[in-house]
Amino acid sequence: MPGPKNIAHSLSRLLQPQSFSNSETEEYVKFVAKAATPVAMITCDVERVSEGDPELQSLRKCILTGNWNQCEFKEYLPVRKELCSIGQRVLRGTRTVIPKKLRQQVLEIAHEGHPGIVSMKQRLKCKVW
Repeated sequence: MPGPKNIAHSLSRLLQPQSFSNSETEEYVKFVAKAATPVAMITCDVERVSEGDPELQSLRKCILTGNWNQCEFKEYLPVRKELCSIGQRVLRGTRTVIPKKLRQQVLEIAHEGHPGIVSMKQRLKCKVW
């Protein structure tokens, strides 16, 4: 049929799904985890403190086993499908879940330069959870 009379079915034009190797996926997750660490903090520090944090230890166990019934931190249940772990760190999407010991430090870093309430919240929301 000529072009004006031939309406292409949009689904027939979609590209075939592309599969990624495990190493490509792991590299991407590592990149996201590093990018999600606040600039003024060192990724190693977040990982070191996360390793000893009981809350994040419990979350990592739940993420790895998939057994959320035993999770003692119920506030994470609504977002459990968004959580993943890389090394000792826990991420929610592309944002790092900050261990309790570092939360005050993250807030102090966000306040540096007196950015204002809106700007400070935007800084935090794009990097940490």
